[in-house]
Amino acid sequence: MKTALYWFRNDLRTLDHSGLGQAASAGKCLAVYCFDPRQFEQTEFGFPKTGKFRAQFLLETVADLKESLQELNIPLFVYQGKPEEILPGICKEHQVSHIYSQAEWTREEVAVYKAVSSAVPQAVQMTETYEQFLFHPDDIPFE
Repeated sequence: MKTALYWFRNDLRTLDHSGLGQAASAGKCLAVYCFDPRQFEQTEFGFPKTGKFRAQFLLETVADLKESLQELNIPLFVYQGKPEEILPGICKEHQVSHIYSQAEWTREEVAVYKAVSSAVPQAVQMTETYEQFLFHPDDIPFE
């Protein structure tokens, strides 16, 4: 039996979520959310990237996500640390064959994805899905 892992990043919902559906249908499914310390640093202008109200909302949302996933019999593992340091160990420990995640597009988010894909074992296949757009970027007839 294959083990799939869904890596939650910015889209913390379970309903109408094609990537989570793909992961769940692949066999055994685990979910992970990482409180990445880079998201709590200060910007170059001296402002926090994540303020106290946003941090509180994020904590409540992750708790709600955990409950929603329990109803689907998908365990959510929550960590504090960089995903590229955490996910390789989870892949080895649970013999993960596939990681699913939401496709992101900002420079920092793409860098994190590349760091994760370089850090996990080469046998682990990674799939990104677009969840946050009204139209899929490939369906737009121009750049």
